[in-house]
Amino acid sequence: MGESEPARLIRFFPSRGIRLVRAQGQYVWDSDGRRYLDYHTGNGAAFLGHNNPVIVQMIAEQASKMMTCPPIFDSQVLDDCLAILGKILPRTLMNVYFMNSGSEAVELALKLSRKRTGRRRFASFTGGFHGRTMGALGMTHNPKYRAGYDPFPWEHTFLPFNDVSSLEKIDESFAAVIVEPVQGEGGLSVASEEFMKTLAEQCKRIGAMLIIDEVQTGFGRTGSV
Repeated sequence: MGESEPARLIRFFPSRGIRLVRAQGQYVWDSDGRRYLDYHTGNGAAFLGHNNPVIVQMIAEQASKMMTCPPIFDSQVLDDCLAILGKILPRTLMNVYFMNSGSEAVELALKLSRKRTGRRRFASFTGGFHGRTMGALGMTHNPKYRAGYDPFPWEHTFLPFNDVSSLEKIDESFAAVIVEPVQGEGGLSVASEEFMKTLAEQCKRIGAMLIIDEVQTGFGRTGSV
């Protein structure tokens, strides 16, 4: 029997040819011992630093008790998390549904918007990125990611990002509008306060849901932590 071959990894992006072996704080090291300052931060997931001792300890403590808890059961960890969110969230945003990823959260928001409004049209903005699952991909602007996947599940319109005048095009036929307050793939473009306020007012006026994609801004990534 001959030697087996390793499975071949399918990648969204080509490898940079650097094999990382360890990380600490804001640095990562490769297999040759070179140290790099990590501006990538694991696509933003390591924004509190690699191997943060507080986070490592909390993960280890929880893993030693229980690795996972199905949603049909209650747990103290869930209660603690909800209590913390209750101190942070405004009273109008107290309903919480936990998801595993940004794409899943977007999919759920799109489905809820369809069910809540009974409408089929959605709008998002040029430069926006909302995920690679089918519904989220339909909201993502980059033609390179969208190529080959048409038609998407619902009607859709792209509007120019940060253009207040374009928001008048959002009418009663739209179920929801999805927006990133800070675009990542769009070049770290920051939405103006006027743009966000006008968008919220327009959605409220015509009865459309407003979906805020906070993958780039959530958990203190803009510097609030």
